[in-house]
Amino acid sequence: MMDKERIKKSFSRAAATYDAHSGLQREVASLLAERICAYINGYAGAMGPAWTPADATAPFPGPSSQAMTVLDVGCGTGWVIEAVSRALPDARICGSDISLAMLGKAREKPGATALVASDCEALPFADKSFDVIASSLTYQWSGDLRASIREAVRTLKPGGLFAFSTLGPSTLRELYERCSSVCGYSIPVELKGPDEIRGLVEEAGLEAITIENIRIVKNYPHLMELVRTLKNIGASPNRIIRGRGLSGALLKEAGRAYAERHPAPDGAGILATYDVIYLLARKG
Repeated sequence: MMDKERIKKSFSRAAATYDAHSGLQREVASLLAERICAYINGYAGAMGPAWTPADATAPFPGPSSQAMTVLDVGCGTGWVIEAVSRALPDARICGSDISLAMLGKAREKPGATALVASDCEALPFADKSFDVIASSLTYQWSGDLRASIREAVRTLKPGGLFAFSTLGPSTLRELYERCSSVCGYSIPVELKGPDEIRGLVEEAGLEAITIENIRIVKNYPHLMELVRTLKNIGASPNRIIRGRGLSGALLKEAGRAYAERHPAPDGAGILATYDVIYLLARKG
């Protein structure tokens, strides 16, 4: 079971350092925004009749429509909001996040017309409020992914687009392997694979359009830098790995093992894998 208060506090503490250390998050958000905009532009005619909404009485707004409403669930400091607003300057974009401190940072970026503090499992919006619901690297922190998806479906208009990215089971596998060998661990966050995620989306009544599984490999100078980066974005390993912890001599030992088993190709640093899943789905 997710400890929501602990998650909120962790991300709130990291709000001031998040943007400087969230290169991966910004990259994933940018790729998600590209997929959203490609769908919207394709909807205007390039992708043919297969992209027409099932409910012809509720047409999906075109890319220049001032009526388009977008919700970014778990917006953090606003990477998706900023990217989408550049491509769709006339859209009305709302951001929601569990952390007020994160919303404060999102307010400093362009694009959002409204920012609301809320849990992704209980969105404070009326049924059928948005044409597009987006979310980038948020749902892996949901204690009940089924409930979070149902909330997105509830607040999405007929014919609307639900587009999100989340982390898959192979994320940081190198870190987990080394910590297992050195200090033992258990992973309280059970990351779901593409097939299970597609099943939950279709169970909620959506039509899956595309699902992609992309591995992004990052280079870090050493294990301590990876740990520091995770902490500075609110995803400290001491929260996602339970065991004897990562500190002192154990951290040094894990660092040596990590460098031996997962070196960067040029020998300068270590590698860390992020298993990113992108899904686009449509509400009939």
